[in-house]
Amino acid sequence: MKVVLFGDDISLLNRWERFLVGYDVKIAGSISDGDEVVVVDFDSVGKSLLEYLKRGEGRAGARFVALQSAPKIKTAEYLLAAGVRGYGNSYMQRVHFLSCIETVEEGNIWLFPEFVYSLVGRVGGSIRSDSHVDAPYFVELLSPREKELYSFLLDGKSNSEIADIMGITVRTVKAHLGNIYEKAGVNGRVELVLKAKGM
Repeated sequence: MKVVLFGDDISLLNRWERFLVGYDVKIAGSISDGDEVVVVDFDSVGKSLLEYLKRGEGRAGARFVALQSAPKIKTAEYLLAAGVRGYGNSYMQRVHFLSCIETVEEGNIWLFPEFVYSLVGRVGGSIRSDSHVDAPYFVELLSPREKELYSFLLDGKSNSEIADIMGITVRTVKAHLGNIYEKAGVNGRVELVLKAKGM
């Protein structure tokens, strides 16, 4: 897989490059569109990324990951809406960095777990408070147990919290989530919540 690194902080780009042993890595001087994952140092070249996305470029091929030294949930929401597929901390550990790259390369969305839980809690709360919002079609496809779990998910509960509340194992929670994702036609928690909100 090809990974393109873009930013003005050379030491940071070198750090990311060291994480990507075994990948086809290129440090770029500008954003270009291709069939690749593009990791952007949002602190140094975020404006360039936003201008690029605003022009509607890069939608077909490149999958963008924006990393920032102090990530914020509002920025995550904005970037996801703009088409970025991954967002997190510039200085995350290698294991998280590689997880991000692999997730985005597979066509899914990647966010730090704290952001996912925050986003789920905020969006889930607004779903419940909007009386005019109908339940998504896929809710009718869920078993009673899956509906219960889905409700906890909308409340922003983590897998371990859901397991404790429902008196089941985390592994069982993950199995139920897999069924829910399949019935909803999504690849993960963030996409499920966005779909539930009608986004």
